[in-house]
Amino acid sequence: MNKILRKEDIMGIFIPTYSGYSRPWTREQIIARGIQKKKFAADRRAIQMAPQNKVLFNKEYPDLIEDLRAMPSKFLDAKTGQYELTFAGSLVKQFDDKGTLSEKQIGAAIQAAMRHKNKPQKADAPTIDLGNVLAMFSKAHEAIKTPKFRFDDLVISRAPDHGVNAGALYVKVNGDYAGKVKEGKWFGSQDILPKLQQISKDPLSSAVAYGRRTGTCACCGKELTVHESIERGIGPICAEKWGLL
Repeated sequence: MNKILRKEDIMGIFIPTYSGYSRPWTREQIIARGIQKKKFAADRRAIQMAPQNKVLFNKEYPDLIEDLRAMPSKFLDAKTGQYELTFAGSLVKQFDDKGTLSEKQIGAAIQAAMRHKNKPQKADAPTIDLGNVLAMFSKAHEAIKTPKFRFDDLVISRAPDHGVNAGALYVKVNGDYAGKVKEGKWFGSQDILPKLQQISKDPLSSAVAYGRRTGTCACCGKELTVHESIERGIGPICAEKWGLL
């Protein structure tokens, strides 16, 4: 059967069919289709160039991919019960497919590889009792998806339930990753341990001290504006959500 064509108009383009007129494509659909075709072509070229790209990449970053291969490549997603690629695993897969990584990925990969090399092994990591902090975060998570607690220059956050570090607490110092608490062990700088122990000894006093010193809530990071909250060093809503009444 012959193709039946219909005239283009200003707003759309009609696609030939074998049975009659098709619906016109909108301008947005045409643009999206063009982007899709360009991406497909770029991906195909990248795969074709993968062998040459790998040689050039390994010359510039000789050990990076092997360092990534030494890291865990998969984790069990607690929600789905399926194994998913870790960050390192996803980068290795892209390299194997296309032979290269973006500038941002290279920077993140270098940092991840350095952290993996420098982190203490599980047997060497010191034990730390953060029972009060864990209880505080467990209570906060009932009402807050990603709870964070601030103390001095530290920010403590709860690891996602579906990641490789489910149940762990991440610690940042001045915005930079400094370590984690997992299964009762501290993986990070020994200098931070005293502050973590101080918080766990009395979470409420730690929150109040931070609030009074900075004028912001240790639990939500917002400025304390109500007189009662300023005096207490913490707002009543956050105190209830975090079990700090």
